[in-house]
Amino acid sequence: MEAAKLYRQETIEYVHRCLGLSGDARKYDTPANEIIAFFKIIGDAVCEAYDLEHRELLFREIEFFMETSEVEQQRRLSTELPTTEEYLATRMGTGAVNVCTILNEYVKIFHVWEHNVDTGRAAYGISLPVDILRDVHMKVIWDQTNILVCVVNDLLSLKKEIDQQSVESIVPLLYNNLGSLAAAVSMVIEIIEKSIKEFDSAAALLLNKFADDEALVSNLKIYIDACRLNCTGNLNWSLQTGRYGVSQQTITGGVTMRLGTQRRDEYKVFRDVTIPRGKYPWDIKPNVVPGSDGAGTVLAVGKHVTRFKPGDKVITILSQVYLGGLVTDQIAKSGLGGGIDGTFRTVGAFNEQGLVAMPTALTFVEAASLSCAGVTAWNALFGLSGKKVSAGQWVLTQGTGGVSIFAVQFAKAVGARVIATTSSAAKAKLLEKLGADHIINYRETADWGLEAKRLTGGVGVDLVVEVAGPTTLSQSLASVRLDGTIVTTGSAGGEAKGQEMPTFLDSWLSLVTVRGVWVGSRLQMEDMSRAIEANLDTLRPVIDSKVFQLTELKEAYEYLESGNHQGKVGIEIN
Repeated sequence: MEAAKLYRQETIEYVHRCLGLSGDARKYDTPANEIIAFFKIIGDAVCEAYDLEHRELLFREIEFFMETSEVEQQRRLSTELPTTEEYLATRMGTGAVNVCTILNEYVKIFHVWEHNVDTGRAAYGISLPVDILRDVHMKVIWDQTNILVCVVNDLLSLKKEIDQQSVESIVPLLYNNLGSLAAAVSMVIEIIEKSIKEFDSAAALLLNKFADDEALVSNLKIYIDACRLNCTGNLNWSLQTGRYGVSQQTITGGVTMRLGTQRRDEYKVFRDVTIPRGKYPWDIKPNVVPGSDGAGTVLAVGKHVTRFKPGDKVITILSQVYLGGLVTDQIAKSGLGGGIDGTFRTVGAFNEQGLVAMPTALTFVEAASLSCAGVTAWNALFGLSGKKVSAGQWVLTQGTGGVSIFAVQFAKAVGARVIATTSSAAKAKLLEKLGADHIINYRETADWGLEAKRLTGGVGVDLVVEVAGPTTLSQSLASVRLDGTIVTTGSAGGEAKGQEMPTFLDSWLSLVTVRGVWVGSRLQMEDMSRAIEANLDTLRPVIDSKVFQLTELKEAYEYLESGNHQGKVGIEIN
């Protein structure tokens, strides 16, 4: 123990010198420990970029890390069991995350290092005044970043620690205090949720405090985002490197999948807009990760997974347990981005049953568009036994959104005739290119339902793919033939303010089958994928030319709601 204390003191003194706070590190022997010796390189870079006050602040956090590490080791040797509060207080130091958050200012993040031609030195990152780094709100940001990283590491390292019979982790401590594993896990989730809220609150208060200084706020935003990336980056790196053995031992039956490998692979559907607006009709998981669809590469699989292996390219299905048959409550609650965490992330764990092999001839950008829009259109046309669309029948589609475009492509592929509605000449050209037989501009033709019936010789269309909902149901009913089908896939058109809605009696009088579809099953997704792979010339997915970054979700939502898109709206994940 005495030798360990002496080693710790020598290390602290060496770090102090490397940061230019006392003496010259070059005049002293390099420590035998390679990791500690490596700090000389970091110290040189930090000394070049930081002034004295910044370096003193950094040193205090490093010293705190070493002090708490000693406390933890003593506790392990004594086999004492700390309280949850004592554990977290120590863990805040041993995590060394505050050290990283301070270094965020120095490390290259979000921007290119610039070379100062006058001094011949590199300008490392951004520069924040010391008084801001010492601000009480910044301390909260550091502490919550620390808690988030440490708790996630505790969860990931638990198996490894159990295997090594050296466990000091938040989960067993809470289990000991609360008496059940379920209560312990629930408390961990509460800790994480509370930490995220406190982080976001402190970040908002700090930005508001200095709102008058535009340049400073810009740097603060970069710094705060970097702190957030300490959390997500730590998780992603741990999963990818197998640091804790998680890559080899994921959730039983689960697949760890990287979203965003190679190309943009995440797409926005109107469901992703209705959920944050509070207009989604089903229960939403609190603080759910959004995102309904995506494609990516398998990183690792659980020991019981048989359908995929690392390196396979896969597509998510919206309802992770919807294999086939009738939709149940369980299926409705298993939707990505709703009942369970979605795909707006770089790495995620998914049920192997909720994934489908990606068609080999498609790019990631194209494949990701199949998860919701593609299979919804497929289900709408071919999902009702006895009333599947076939050659020679008439199909009416609405607009140039993802579902409607896929519906045009699939209907033409089986020889059906298509009447498509749209709002502009530019969008009409796309529909013509896809093979639509007739196109109606609904802005110029108010009674487009009757016009569609006229185009069929007065008989009416066999099937309507109804995507707008309340605002267009009356027109859809006017267009359909006796004993025809209207398939409703959502309510992209919003509320029908001041409009009379068709009733059940209206549907009965027309002998019309009105069917709602819940995206589609895995079996339908697999059927569709095979059809696309066999008919790439005509069934290749149509992607809107405007693609957004993951940091531009708000703008992507607004663009989707504007109705100006043609095909699927993409989110690029790097």
